[in-house]
Amino acid sequence: MLDLIDAPTELVFAIDLGGADRRAVDLVVDVLESYDRASDLLTLRVIDLGSPAGIEQTDDLLSVLAEREADRAGRVRETMETTAGRMRTLATDAESLARALDAVREAIGPGEPGAATNRAYFEQRAGLLRLGARTLGEQADALAGALTEPAGPAGLPAADAVVPQAAAALDAQRAQLAELAEQTRAFGVSEIASPNAGALARAAADAAQTLRDAAAVAQERLDRLPRLDTLRVARALETGESLLVIGPPGQGVAAVDLEALLPSTEVLERAGLSAAGVIGPRAQELVATAIGRLVRPERPIVVFTHAHPPGALGSEGGSFARVRERLREREIDSVEWAALDQVEPPDLASLDPGGIRPVVFAVISPNSARGSAGGRLTGAQRANELAAVVRRLLDAGEPVLLSLNPSVFPTYGDTDPLAKLAEPFGITPRTGVTLLRNTTGRTDAATPGGLAGDWLAVAVPPGGDHPIARAVRGLRTLVPWPTPLELAETPGVTIHPVLELAGDEQTWAETRWLRFWSTEAQARAMLTEQPRYDQDEDERRDRWVIAAAAERRNS
Repeated sequence: MLDLIDAPTELVFAIDLGGADRRAVDLVVDVLESYDRASDLLTLRVIDLGSPAGIEQTDDLLSVLAEREADRAGRVRETMETTAGRMRTLATDAESLARALDAVREAIGPGEPGAATNRAYFEQRAGLLRLGARTLGEQADALAGALTEPAGPAGLPAADAVVPQAAAALDAQRAQLAELAEQTRAFGVSEIASPNAGALARAAADAAQTLRDAAAVAQERLDRLPRLDTLRVARALETGESLLVIGPPGQGVAAVDLEALLPSTEVLERAGLSAAGVIGPRAQELVATAIGRLVRPERPIVVFTHAHPPGALGSEGGSFARVRERLREREIDSVEWAALDQVEPPDLASLDPGGIRPVVFAVISPNSARGSAGGRLTGAQRANELAAVVRRLLDAGEPVLLSLNPSVFPTYGDTDPLAKLAEPFGITPRTGVTLLRNTTGRTDAATPGGLAGDWLAVAVPPGGDHPIARAVRGLRTLVPWPTPLELAETPGVTIHPVLELAGDEQTWAETRWLRFWSTEAQARAMLTEQPRYDQDEDERRDRWVIAAAAERRNS
């Protein structure tokens, strides 16, 4: 992320040092200083909000920001002033249109078909127009007032406080006018309208259409109004402590959640965790994510792709919901695709109207050992059908994150269909085995102190040339039921190992894993026949690759 910074960027850590957990703060500052040292374009400013000097530093920061975006602020002022005038004109024209609707109502004779209903409709619509006109006038006054009496820092208008309400008022009026134009025109050309009432209604419909277009134009101008970094920083500092990444003008400001950044060191240590081991890496990740929001604003979308019924990944509060929430914290949207029930991938237009955000299909392989229930497909059948879906994604050049389970297919001499998809990329997953580790310290049977065959591997990634390998370097990573991978040079393919597991006397590739796999997790330690290394069937190595990334050129 630091390599992507191409203009001066500032880290601002504002906190009341007097009331803070100083050990946690010192750990975070150490990380921030390392960022500062690592890039000539990145500078650090630490502000003690509880000191007089901190107040001066805050004022100085806001003054510098206001000066650097003076031109943007001028455009904001001009747009606010122009839009306020247009809103007043719209309010006046809406009053005129309300009188035109009164005239339509009066032109409907009492003996005409549906007279009472139609007269009530135009009376109601005239009243709504007058109410909307008053709202437009009030919001126009608010825009003008923010210009004449600036409430923002460094004399800036408080655009962030008044513009959203003005835009909402214009949007409501636009929607009302659009419906009014349609309904009034329909009445004007209907057979039940008298010639006079019909002519007046058609004229009112034309006027409503014109006003609707004017409201849409005014709203669009407000929606496109540039956001002032000075205001955003000022609001963040007003609320108290914050960590901000301030990019160059036009790039914006990103904030870091201090609750996630500064957990209590006392609580961590009571839980048996190292404060430095948690706070340091977490601060690195959070700051890098904030920088990424500035230098790469097109945040990814993850499509969790699976072979289960829709909604099967879990309800609110479950582990999958927590995964999605963790992604949301990093401004990564996620959707679920039950690929066997929903033929086409989810429509992402609402998340990415411009089609510019990168999309990753995260494929969760089914349990191939599971039988059918209630006439449903078996796990093996689901694996075959899901593989057909993933093959189409790969053929289309889509990015796929494929997570594999141990598979029953190799037990009868076949290749797991999902694992087979990786072979053209130079990756051969050995899904007929899984890596286990003896945590008991014994070679005979399990004891209450551990499992003779622990299915949870802990890897410490060594890093590498691939961006993912670099990103997870040194971070302890828990991998359940790891699948060993064989990597081979392949024409037209670039391949990188991402996660590796060190081999030793206690770790092996288990061939007879099925019974252990099929037993509930909490009951595995109680099995009398624990999986153990068998030199005739199993395998040990010095190193196991358990995750890899590959890119293939599509012809």
